[in-house]
Amino acid sequence: MNTTPRRQLGPKPVTLQDIAERCGVSKMTVSLALRHDTRISADTTARVQTAADALGYNAAQQEAARRLALRKHGQDVVNRLVALIFPPHFYRKRYFSDIFRGLLEALTPEGFGLLTTSLLDNDMALPPVYRRGEVDGLVVFAALANDPQVQSLRTDSGFGNRPVLVLLGENPDGLSVQTDDRGGAVATAQHLLALGHRHLLQFVFHGHEPRLASRLDGLRATLTEAGLDPAHHLHLLPVQPGWMDPATVEEYDDDAYWQQHDPTTNPLTDYLRAHPEVTAVLGINDSVALHAWALLRHAGYRVPEDISVVGFDDTEPALDAHGRNGLTTVHVPLVELGQTAAHLLIARVTTPDTARATALLPTHLVERGSTGTAKA
Repeated sequence: MNTTPRRQLGPKPVTLQDIAERCGVSKMTVSLALRHDTRISADTTARVQTAADALGYNAAQQEAARRLALRKHGQDVVNRLVALIFPPHFYRKRYFSDIFRGLLEALTPEGFGLLTTSLLDNDMALPPVYRRGEVDGLVVFAALANDPQVQSLRTDSGFGNRPVLVLLGENPDGLSVQTDDRGGAVATAQHLLALGHRHLLQFVFHGHEPRLASRLDGLRATLTEAGLDPAHHLHLLPVQPGWMDPATVEEYDDDAYWQQHDPTTNPLTDYLRAHPEVTAVLGINDSVALHAWALLRHAGYRVPEDISVVGFDDTEPALDAHGRNGLTTVHVPLVELGQTAAHLLIARVTTPDTARATALLPTHLVERGSTGTAKA
C-alpha cells in the first residue's frame, strides 16, 4: 500500500455561494455586487464586500470557473496575458532587451502580463499554458515565426485564431512591426559617397535573410543613382563565426588574443589586400562592425584614416578614453518597436475585428568618428 502522504493543497477556496449564504442573497447578486454593478444597491454591495473580505474570498481563484462559464455562453475571454517567443538568452543582448523593455512599458499600464518563452530547438515543446486558452495573443521574432511549435498553435483549440504579431518580418495574418532597414542602408551609402568612398564592403549571411536583402537593395539603388555599377562597387563578404555576438568583442579586441592569432591572415584582411579599392566596411549589426574594427586595428589599419567602419542598430558602443561612442551606425528604434507591437496586439485582442495592421518604423544614420574621408 502506498503510504506517501498527499500534498496539502491549502484550504478550500471561498466561493460566491459561501458569500451568498452569509449575506442571505442569491449567488448572482453576489457576483454583480463584487463587480459594483449599479443594479445592486450600495448597502447590499457594501454588505457583500464585507462578507467577502471576512471569509477571505479571492477572485483570482474563481477565474477558471468564470472563463468556463463565459465560453459555455459563446463569449470571448480576455485573460490580459500575452506571450513572447524570442531566441535563447535574448535578455543578454541589448538588441533584444530593448524590444523587451518596449513591450513591458506598453503592456503594463494596460494591465497586461507578459509570458516569455525561448525556443532552443524544434524538439522543444511550448509550455501547456499556450494551449489552455490562457494566452490572448503572441509576439514572435521573425526568425521563429515558422517554427513547428509556433505553427502548431493554429491547429490547437486552446489557441486557435488568437492574434500572432511578427517582429521584424512579414506576417501573412497582417500583424507585424518592422523597421526601415532599406532607408538606413540608403542613408549609409549616401553618407559614404559624400565622403568620397566608391567601393563598399558589406558583411552578409551565408543564407538568405529578408532584412539584410532590403539593405542590399538600398545600397545597390544608391550606388546606381550615383552612376556606380553595384556589381563592381558593392563587395560582399560572409560574416565570420561569432562576430554577431557582442559578448565576444572585448576579448577579441584584447592584445592577448592577437598574441595567439595572426590578424593579417583573416578573411577580411585577405579580402582587403586583394581589393585595395575598398575603403568602407559595413557590419550586419554593431557587433560585427566592432569585431571588424578590432581586427583592422590589430592588422595595422587606421579607422577612419585608412578605412571607415559603419554598424547597424545603435546598440553596442565603441567607447573612447572619454567614454564617447565613436561608431557610426544606423539607429533602429528598438524600444519603440516593442511599444508599437504591444499596442497593436492589445488592439487586436480587445477588438478582434480590428483591421489588419502593420507598422514600419523609421531609422536614421548617426554619424560618429568611425567614418571619414576616403583614402586616395
